[in-house]
Parts: sequence; C-alpha cells; structure tokens
Amino acid sequence: MGGWAPDGRGVFFPGTFSCWPELCAASVLLELETGRRTDLVDLWDVGPFSPDGHYVLGTTKLPTIGPHGSSNYPKPDYAVALIDLSNQSRQQVLFQDRDARPLRWIDEQTFLVGAEKLPYNPYRHPDCQEWVVSTANPSLPDLVSDECRDGYLSRDGRYVYFVRIRDPGNFPRVGDLYRLDLSDGSETLWMEDALATEIYEPVP
Repeated sequence: MGGWAPDGRGVFFPGTFSCWPELCAASVLLELETGRRTDLVDLWDVGPFSPDGHYVLGTTKLPTIGPHGSSNYPKPDYAVALIDLSNQSRQQVLFQDRDARPLRWIDEQTFLVGAEKLPYNPYRHPDCQEWVVSTANPSLPDLVSDECRDGYLSRDGRYVYFVRIRDPGNFPRVGDLYRLDLSDGSETLWMEDALATEIYEPVP
C-alpha cells in the first residue's frame, strides 16, 4: 500500500522495479468511487500529498548514465517529481551530483526535498541537504539545512520526529529519536537507541 489521498477517495500503490534496469511496473492511482486507474509511469514511489490534495510528490528513477556507483562518475539516480493531479502534468526537482527524494510538505505551495551527495559511501553518514521548493518554480530550490531530518510530521503541523545517527562510523549504527519544533527550530531528545522507528498518530 502506498497511501491514501487526503479526501479518502483514492489510493496509491508504489511501482516495482525488481527487473532492474528495465522499469517493470508504474505506480498506480486507483479512484475508489469510479474504479479508474491511472498509471504513473517511471515513478519509484509516490507520496506525500499536498495538504489540499492538489499535488503529490513522487520519486523518479533517472536513466542510468555511465558506470553505476563509480566514485569518479557521480551522477544522480533519483529526482523528485511534482505531479499536478488535476491534469497529471509533472515537473522535476533534480541535482547534478545528488540523489533527490521528497520529504514533506510545509504548506500547500512549498515542500521539502532531501538531496544526498554522490557517490554513496556505506561507511559514512550521508552528506545530505534539505531544500525548500515552491510549486510555482520547482527548478529553483532554496537550501535550508545541511542535515536531512526526514521524519514524521505531526498531524497539527507543529513538530517533526526524526532519527539522528549518533556515531556514523560504527556498525551497527545507533540513533536517537528527536522532536523538532517548527515554530522556533528547537530540538528535543525524545527517545534514545531508536534507529528504526514507525510513528502512528491517532485521528482526532
């Protein structure tokens, strides 16, 4: 299951890429009332939705160019697709030497993207930056942080819960769960030794 549309009238299923490098199946939007199916070709994953349900963010797999994973040929494998659900039009957010993934919406017109520096090194903590992007001009993102705090946005929009790796050089990696207050940017240690977390918030 990929996720529900904000109005509950549709559901997304992520695509599958098990027969890499060919794209095997597109992500799918299924409208429950009509049964209409829309294939979103070349999307690795879908979500999150904008608060007004007008847009959805997706992760696009880019064509492979040059030797895959080569340290002397860094190239992005992923970009972020901004999809207008009213007409299925798309715009891309991509970087020359970074993989880009959607993080979360700030409001109905702006969202955050995480961009990880290439080439990827499994023995180091990722060099990741957060960028704020406007739906009016996705090609001009603004850098807001040198740390990607990808996490759970509280239902009231006040907090983000995210895991920070304590010592990136050690294996297994150990992290702590923090709460970021979006009103003033302050962080609070919420739980220690919480590398992998799933956060569920009851519907009010």
